[in-house]
Amino acid sequence: MCVLQVILIGDYMSILFPQNLYCISCGEPISIKNHMSMCKKCYAKIEFLYNKNISYDVEVMKILEKKYINNVYMVTVYNDVIKKLIHDIKYNNKTYLAEYFSQILYDCILDKSIEFDYISYVPLHKKRYMYRGYNQVKLICEHLEKMLNKKVVDVSKRIKNTKSLFELSLADRENEMKNAFESIHLDILENKTLLLVDDILTTGATIKNLSENIHKSNKNTKINLLFLSRSSIK
Repeated sequence: MCVLQVILIGDYMSILFPQNLYCISCGEPISIKNHMSMCKKCYAKIEFLYNKNISYDVEVMKILEKKYINNVYMVTVYNDVIKKLIHDIKYNNKTYLAEYFSQILYDCILDKSIEFDYISYVPLHKKRYMYRGYNQVKLICEHLEKMLNKKVVDVSKRIKNTKSLFELSLADRENEMKNAFESIHLDILENKTLLLVDDILTTGATIKNLSENIHKSNKNTKINLLFLSRSSIK
């Protein structure tokens, strides 16, 4: 089969089975060429953070007190548009959104010239994983792996089936996340930098405990933290 035939077949299939013709946020019809498969109105509502000064953020400053943390990057504000999309991928089985979230993170990585050797993610407890059927952050990381040619590594597991942190106080969140993770030593991380990805940064209780646990098992590994969204700016 010649190249022209392949192209024509591809065009024919795209007509028969069109994709991304509706905004992933509001469902309105859009052009297939629209960035992030969103209508211009919804896309304009996304508040990007990676070109803004976040040094004043209290939680970021606390995280950066740890010498093994190189830097913290946050991509968007957790507003109504992002909140709905994150809710859809987590609770409505819209796993295809992982591709679009990875594109947002990819843009940030290139813009900020973030350097790292491997990628990892915040793990789910096995009971929550079995209930949901997937880890949405791992799905996002797997797309990044293909886009950046950087391997995703499983360095930690969640051994404590923690409560939902949504309604807990800061102190209760910190207490709930204690001893929640178990990490292993990976030789490939020796003197390397790990990009640790999560969807939302709120108080930092989860990521601080996970990062510390990873550090205990991998003393010579530096960590960059990348969050899809910041739920509150302090």
